[in-house]
Amino acid sequence: TDFQNKFYEMSGIETNKPDQHKDETLIEFIDTYITTAKNRINTKTKKPISKIHLQNLRQLKVKLLAFSKQVRKVDFNTIDLDFYDKFTAYLFKQGYGINTVGKYIRQLKTILNDATDRGINTNYAYKSKKFVAANIPADTIYLNESELDELFYLDLSEDKKLERVRDLFLVGCYTGLRFSDFTNIKPENIRGDFFELTTQKTNTDVVVPIHPRLREIMARYEGKTINSLPPSISNQKMNEYLKEICAMVDILNDSINTKTNKGNFIVNTDSPKYMKVSTHTARRSFATNQYNKGIPASILMKITNHATESAFYRYIKVTPKENAQRLREVWAVEYPHLKVV
Repeated sequence: TDFQNKFYEMSGIETNKPDQHKDETLIEFIDTYITTAKNRINTKTKKPISKIHLQNLRQLKVKLLAFSKQVRKVDFNTIDLDFYDKFTAYLFKQGYGINTVGKYIRQLKTILNDATDRGINTNYAYKSKKFVAANIPADTIYLNESELDELFYLDLSEDKKLERVRDLFLVGCYTGLRFSDFTNIKPENIRGDFFELTTQKTNTDVVVPIHPRLREIMARYEGKTINSLPPSISNQKMNEYLKEICAMVDILNDSINTKTNKGNFIVNTDSPKYMKVSTHTARRSFATNQYNKGIPASILMKITNHATESAFYRYIKVTPKENAQRLREVWAVEYPHLKVV
């Protein structure tokens, strides 16, 4: 009531008014969502809204503004299946793959859900089963232990820049941390035999044991950098240098077949394995190699931050034969008379 609102105002108590932003456009609401994010909690992670999520929303806003200017007006009342068809087609035409398009749709639905909960949006067309955030499993690679050995012992003493990039990549391979985290390890994050830090993407506390290989790398940088680790570099530059480095490893010159999505089409390509290596390969290599060694998924998930085992198993790159071999090795322990070849 007016009396209650007046009382709260005089008492300095803030009230939740469902209609306080009712006249905002969709674009204005995205701005409000971003600027007020520090006061809200992610309902799934129970953590503050991450900076990366907000960065993705800013990118979504740019796409919506461009689409609104070039194709059709965008606002709460125009989000329907016709919008969905035209917006996804617009993104595909720009060269974005299925997963990237799906990411933008997923972010849009997050915004619309929040606006609906607040009584600002009353158009429920986006809840249709046809308004889907498409996603296909990424056909990505990992480096196995033998390939990491080759990379670790590769002599790069004649090119210190490439040596630093190789060493930084191996930090990711032996910690399982995301690029944003393994390139920002601070001295205070190094506690005895562990890295202890809060991840940037999910704002989750993780503890990772320092791998013996990393101890060797850290010894090389002791006294040269404040954290005894290789200096950081931009993701884009690192990906460029990684391909140059990995091309020097003979076994990474072998051709592999991978599936990629170009627009809304799946394309098969054959190329040397080193061409597929990126900063994200480090994290996937860690998860896959440790799983192949028999480390339970439940333990690895504490480091990789996967919320469910199903998500973790989709992430790692274990072939059916590798899976069968692991099972056979378990049987060999249970039944010693079984010979494992």
